[in-house]
Order: sequence, then C-alpha cells, then structure tokens
Amino acid sequence: MNLDASYWDHVSEELERQGHYMDAFMGELKTQAYLSLLERWGWQPDGLQLKTDLFEESTGVDALLWRMPAGVPRIGMDLSPGIAARAGHNDPLGALACVAADARTLPFAANSFRYVLSPSTLDHFCHEGDLHVSLCELRRILAPGGRLVITLANRSNVGDPLLRLAIRLGLAPYFIGSRYTADELRRALEAAGFRVDDVTAIVHHPRLMATLFVRIGRVLRWRPAVRAMERLLLAMQRCEATRWRYATGCFVAALAVKTEEE
Repeated sequence: MNLDASYWDHVSEELERQGHYMDAFMGELKTQAYLSLLERWGWQPDGLQLKTDLFEESTGVDALLWRMPAGVPRIGMDLSPGIAARAGHNDPLGALACVAADARTLPFAANSFRYVLSPSTLDHFCHEGDLHVSLCELRRILAPGGRLVITLANRSNVGDPLLRLAIRLGLAPYFIGSRYTADELRRALEAAGFRVDDVTAIVHHPRLMATLFVRIGRVLRWRPAVRAMERLLLAMQRCEATRWRYATGCFVAALAVKTEEE
C-alpha cells in the first residue's frame, strides 16, 4: 500500500463527503484526553511547538492545535499539502503555520523546537523501520531538554484483534500500520536516544467503539439512549487511573525528553 499524500487527501475528502466517524461528543472526549495529558506532562507556552500531523485540524471534529497552550508561533505539518491547506483554512486564530512535510525527512533545523506533539502519526507507516527513522528526526529537531509527547495505536487494547480484522477487510476509515505496547514504545524511544519520563494510555474504549457509537446514534436519534452511551464512555475514561489502562486505552502515550548534548 502506498500511503502518499494523495491517499490521505482521499481519506479526508471521503470523511467530508460521508460524515466523520466521530461526532462532536467523541471528538471532544478525545481532545480533552490530549489536553489533560499535555497539562499533566508540563506542556508550556514558552517555546516553538510542532504538531506532526494536521488530520484532526483539517476535519475539525477533534481539532487540537488551537486549543493547546501556546504563547508563541505554532507549526503544524502534514504529509498531505491538501490537508495542511484545509487545516490552515480552519484555524480560527489565523496563527498557525502549516507545512507539508514527511516525518521521516523533516525540513526543520536541528535544535529548533521546545515541544513536539505526535498524536498517533507514526503508526501509519507500512514499514516498521520508519518509526525509528521518524523518532530520530524528531530528536534532531528538538532542542536539548525539549519534550516529545507521542501516542501510538495500542496493541494491548482488548479491541485490537477486531481492529486488525477491520483493517484487513477494508472496513476501517483509514490504514493503521503497526500497533505498539507501552514497553515497545518505550524501547523505540530509547533506541532513538530519548529519555522516557512517563508512559500511560489514553482514550479508554475499544478502538472501533467510537465508530459504532456514532452509527448507532445516527440511526436511533433517541436522545436518552445516546446520553446513556455517552455516560458509559465518560465512565470508561476513569480506567486510566487503574491497572487496566493498557487493556482499555486506544493509544499508548509517552513523555520523552531530549537529553543535553554531550
């Protein structure tokens, strides 16, 4: 499979035509999970920031960049020029710099960024080795002491076998490559030269549950039933504080730091 810019343009256009697999509730649930994670891991508006894809900002349902703490210019990048352009058009503040770029060959100078957010970007490669290449690139552009907050699809999620089947059958909204456990993410970051300060899992429900929830809600249109499902999903987010978090989280997450240059 060739996951080039035209592929992601097609995915984005199909979601716009058919309707997003998330509704406003699910989008807000996911966005809040990321905002809480950034707050907990010390994301501050005191340096240049990068987000490694603009898919969410281009569709608008779970846009994150313009809700993140930021007092300096932010840069968003995406493999697809079309997605980058749509994200820039959707920016309500007009303060986002959008760049078309490949995570494996970043067009930024070394030691440029204080913070990088990579939200389930690097789990869409066809070849697992591309993860290491991209992590090394992210480390290169981070300043010493800079922070990388990264999430990848969680292989330990109880719904992962169904997700793999959906991908194989072409039922998923887009291709997802390798999924990772928390230990695998930690080892990948350390192999790229990062120090890993914390790991967790976020967005707690089986991965396909969001799609199913939206479809049921669109069919039923019965508000009490929809609200009951929303309460269930909100309750499931408490799993992050339990030992079951890696069984329920859609994404494994890590806080990685570029140590001082020798």
